[in-house]
Amino acid sequence: EVFWTLSNITAGTPIQFEMIMGNPEYVGKLIHAAKNDVAEVKKEAVWALSNSTSTCTPAQIIRLLKNGVFSCLVDLLSEQDAKTLLVALHGIINCLRWGQQFNIKDESGTNKFAVEIEKRGGIDKLEALQSYPDDEVSEKAKAITDAYFAEEEGQEELDF
Repeated sequence: EVFWTLSNITAGTPIQFEMIMGNPEYVGKLIHAAKNDVAEVKKEAVWALSNSTSTCTPAQIIRLLKNGVFSCLVDLLSEQDAKTLLVALHGIINCLRWGQQFNIKDESGTNKFAVEIEKRGGIDKLEALQSYPDDEVSEKAKAITDAYFAEEEGQEELDF
């Protein structure tokens, strides 16, 4: 129930976001639970992490990259549960969009969130998810790949 409460708070305003995601101890526990806990606890922790991507200032979205939240969402692309995958994909889409909107780029001019996906083997995971049995999961994975990792990077706009 604690993670359920946190997921509701992280979906709120940037000030509410800061109350939770500004605390390294909370973030660490959420990441640990999302990766290692029993299914019901994991589900709520994933929701809290994904919800934290919904309303951010530029500084807050960069913090999600630096504190491991975004990396955790990418790592969760190896999960088998469709709902967990959808929630993680939603958070990834949000971060990629914020990265574009706030011009968060590396030295080469590439969206830092796209770079992190590549570093963590996320492109292979996204490509594998394109043949996932759940249509919504496969469509979101394909949309991310097409929009951010196609030859003409960033040409398509994600519309979810």
